[in-house]
Amino acid sequence: MREEFFIEPEENDVYSYISGRIKVLETMLLSAEILRKIASLPISDIYKELMETPYRMFLSGTDTDSISRAIFARHEAEISDISKYISPGFINVFFRDKLFFLKLKKWVFVFSDEELEGLDREIKNFLETGRGDFPPLFKEVFDMMKKEKDEPYKVGWLIDLFHVKYLLQSAEETKSVLIKEFYETYAEGKIFIFLERLSNFVLSHEIKEKDFMEMFILVSNFFADLPSVKKMRGIKSVKLFKKFSKENSSYPFTLVLGNSLDKEFRKELLKVLRKGRFINVGIEVVFAYLKLLEFEVENISMIVRGKSMGMGKKELDERINVAYA
Repeated sequence: MREEFFIEPEENDVYSYISGRIKVLETMLLSAEILRKIASLPISDIYKELMETPYRMFLSGTDTDSISRAIFARHEAEISDISKYISPGFINVFFRDKLFFLKLKKWVFVFSDEELEGLDREIKNFLETGRGDFPPLFKEVFDMMKKEKDEPYKVGWLIDLFHVKYLLQSAEETKSVLIKEFYETYAEGKIFIFLERLSNFVLSHEIKEKDFMEMFILVSNFFADLPSVKKMRGIKSVKLFKKFSKENSSYPFTLVLGNSLDKEFRKELLKVLRKGRFINVGIEVVFAYLKLLEFEVENISMIVRGKSMGMGKKELDERINVAYA
């Protein structure tokens, strides 16, 4: 496997330096109190508040767009800095994964004579010819999406499911209990949310039941070992799936009972990340910090976007999720 996607478990002492540095960085994560304060401020004052945080180095203006750019620039800078001490495969697989999957989707739909360079050119060649040492799953999803390109909504479903499968497989390669637990929780929630939404599309006549069952069979094959998928064996219709989701009250099935489905899902993931606070050295320290930072960036971005759309403080408060204080 190319080093850009190769994950090799290493002894904890390899991470001694970066683990110590990250323990300091963790103290700079924004607390729930600060996030709620930010949610109560106008955009111009959010700028002032962020000037007292590590985001100050990336702020160039007080408007919504400038603040949004600064938030994501800080996130990318943090990842780039930490990647100097961590294998590129680990960073690309778990923290740049969305970027690669978006490129796969783009290349399915967009024919272009654009001359790609470097890694992009080599990945594109692998997708088209099968020659190259990249994750086989990339070509598998690319070929399946090309067959469905006349039905774009199915391409979107496939990329979602393959993305979860890729992360789950990659987590196994780390040999880390924490990382495997995180992505097992991630897969459980994502899959159920996916099926629940598709079943609602059937009920609202936006898609056909056969489309739902096609994806349900794919889920059953991809994630046969997950507890929730095992419980769903034997389901052969949307009606049976709805009956099942209503009768099961344990996570992740309670997610559909409220209006904050994604918020509750995030809470479950954050519960896993909290366990990282009790690990002092190892790849788990890096993983937990970067995931917490990712959640922080999502929180601030949500607040800034919400403000620009006229959301009130109460509505914003209800959307904030943190695993630290």
